[in-house]
Amino acid sequence: MKENRQKKKQKEDNVDPNKPKKPASSFFRFSREERKKLELSEEEKQVWNDQAAEAMEAYKKEMKEYNKTAAENQNNINK
Repeated sequence: MKENRQKKKQKEDNVDPNKPKKPASSFFRFSREERKKLELSEEEKQVWNDQAAEAMEAYKKEMKEYNKTAAENQNNINK
């Protein structure tokens, strides 16, 4: 059991600090803002879903750049 915890800790230590963080979903964006349970209309939900979609597009763009530079760095290390 102790070994499993140590392995998990080791995986966390190998995280690249330059890697972009995944954006919050529409639910978490809303929850952060409101912190209470509300019933929303479809129009109100759409506002949060649109913001989450925009954030996801930005994340995908950042990940594409990150993966490109990570691959280049890996190639330079292997040379």
